[in-house]
Amino acid sequence: MSQIKTLKLYAHPAAPHPWKIILILTELELPFEVAYKTTAAVTKEQIRAMNPNERVPILEDPNTGLTLWETGAIAEYIIETYDQEAKLSFKTAAQKWETRMWVFFNVTTQDQYYGQKAYFTLFHENKDIPTVLQHYTDEVKRVLGVLELHLSRTGQAYLVGDRVTYADLMFAPFHNVLCSVILYPDFEAEWRADFPHCYEWHQRLMQRPKVRDVFKRRAEAERVMHEENGRTIR
Repeated sequence: MSQIKTLKLYAHPAAPHPWKIILILTELELPFEVAYKTTAAVTKEQIRAMNPNERVPILEDPNTGLTLWETGAIAEYIIETYDQEAKLSFKTAAQKWETRMWVFFNVTTQDQYYGQKAYFTLFHENKDIPTVLQHYTDEVKRVLGVLELHLSRTGQAYLVGDRVTYADLMFAPFHNVLCSVILYPDFEAEWRADFPHCYEWHQRLMQRPKVRDVFKRRAEAERVMHEENGRTIR
């Protein structure tokens, strides 16, 4: 497409899932705008009309007329439609499917366990649930162990091949808050010691200029959200 119309992504400042899509859109240098569901400009009725599951991210693409929800589906759509030069993907069948394997692991496994650990830590009213918290802590560490084993076995800098793909990027939003939100501040030393390949992989991703820019944008969006909540906008 010679002139791409601006895509619209509905997101939440604090939710990791939309930021996976923002990372992909940013790395591909696609034109897009973000509408945060925490603002008065986006209503629950709007979200429900686009997504019966009432969750974000939701992507509206005026170039194709498609509206999509579910993070994995949106990621695959963007890559299939707009990554014709394979900047974040591969053209060979074997590497393409291996990349998708890690995308599916991300959305079915990392999302489930990291998300549940965050929920029970931050939002569950009854905090006297040590066995539940320990279960999800153990599962988070198990996921880190899977990534560690793969990266240590292959000796690769990234999950597939020798360069970053959209699969790598999709792990970054949860890992960016792993120590501050998901587990505990002291975990960084444990992460570095017990999962060194995984830790270095994440640091490698965080050194990418566009990735840094996206997380600065996320921090600013969260700051604005908290200010607006303080003024009881939502």
